Amino acid sequence: MNVVVQQVQCRAGENTREYERMLSARAHRIAERLARRLCGAWTIIRHEASGRPVVVDAHTRRTMPGWSVSISHTEGLVACAMSAAPIGIDVEGVRFPTAGVLRHCFSADERASIRASDTRRASEYASGLWTLKEAYGKLIGLGLRDLALIRACNPAFCRDRGLEVCQMTLRSHGRRYRCSIVHGTAASRHAQHATTAHSTYQSSEDTTEGEQQ
Repeated sequence: MNVVVQQVQCRAGENTREYERMLSARAHRIAERLARRLCGAWTIIRHEASGRPVVVDAHTRRTMPGWSVSISHTEGLVACAMSAAPIGIDVEGVRFPTAGVLRHCFSADERASIRASDTRRASEYASGLWTLKEAYGKLIGLGLRDLALIRACNPAFCRDRGLEVCQMTLRSHGRRYRCSIVHGTAASRHAQHATTAHSTYQSSEDTTEGEQQ
């Protein structure tokens, strides 16, 4: 498993749509650099109709089997994860979820725990759960389309399905972020190409600090 998290400028009055395009382009470039380091200089990243990124051989234009890539971005950070096993990553700023997200994507027990906590603890807990649910949705290729699965998803749910869960708190731009990675553990036929698991945190302005949990 290889993970890169890179700091980017925060939105400072820019058009939201332009800023989102910048984040997407930056994340795409990071993913291609990571893919080329792991798979060779001829590798590119393309997106399926669903938006899911895939590793592609630039010569044949065919998807390279055995590799999984996942991309995430939020204001101030972009992230990419790549592995020879299925993988999903999500990063978000710590904040309290909207009423709609709570209602549709969190279980009744999770909603009760969030409402019973003080605002800071609730925001941390909810952000950790939300990024986990998004990462799992990316791993299975459905995003948030299967809300029953998303509501059921939590660390125990993932581990019961043979998946590894890594969650951390990141600090950048004076803000707190939650990052979740869900990683398949089944052996891949291309596992011999996988490198030792590591994470890289890159910053153009100040240090991005991570606390693994």
